[in-house]
Amino acid sequence: MHKGIHILALALCLHFCALAGETDTVKQFSVLELYTSEGCSSCPPAERLMPLLAKKYGDKLYILEFHVDYWDRLGWKDKYSNNEYSNRQKSYTPIFNTNSVYTPQAIINGRTHLSGNSKDAIENILNVEAFARKSVPQIILTAQKTGASEVTVTFNTTLTDSELIYIALVQKEASTQVRAGENKGKLVRHSHIVRDFQMAMFEQGEKKLTIPDDITEYDCYVVAYIQDTTNMHIANAEKVKIR
Repeated sequence: MHKGIHILALALCLHFCALAGETDTVKQFSVLELYTSEGCSSCPPAERLMPLLAKKYGDKLYILEFHVDYWDRLGWKDKYSNNEYSNRQKSYTPIFNTNSVYTPQAIINGRTHLSGNSKDAIENILNVEAFARKSVPQIILTAQKTGASEVTVTFNTTLTDSELIYIALVQKEASTQVRAGENKGKLVRHSHIVRDFQMAMFEQGEKKLTIPDDITEYDCYVVAYIQDTTNMHIANAEKVKIR
């Protein structure tokens, strides 16, 4: 009788210890933000690299292609460009002690920046970042289409006082026939394009994302990631399909 009680107590202890550890999991991941533009002649090679990296690193790599708008004034307006993405890129300049922004810029886990065309250098970083054992906060994420062009994202995680959670609607792929600017006459191909981007300061709740008129929910997915506002380091990321 006493032996059975002891076994039950041990089982319950192991169960609750496992639950307590669910927010302190080990995960292999990297978030690669690519700052790019259809108006930049150096950007297409970087964008062609992204699908190759996605194939090589699989679920361990989260690619977010942010199209900036400061190239728009030079002859070609990028339909995917957004001033918020330009401002986000600029927010990294004090972190990396740089005086200006550039394209194509790859930023990995908010820790390292380099040219988006530097295949070998990017892979060298990913080989460390994507396969490092990390103790990470768990992100529970769902995405549900709740209107003609609306996606409701629910999330539950753990944040420190200096962390935020960012949620992105990501288009899988697209192509554009550029008719002006540095890439005039070229067909440029994109992948993992950020089409909507929201921020939350709380650990659980929901955010509404808008699906642009030129795509459907089947053309995109949702990524959420935790980032520290003091050093821009990314603590974890998660990806889900839209249901």
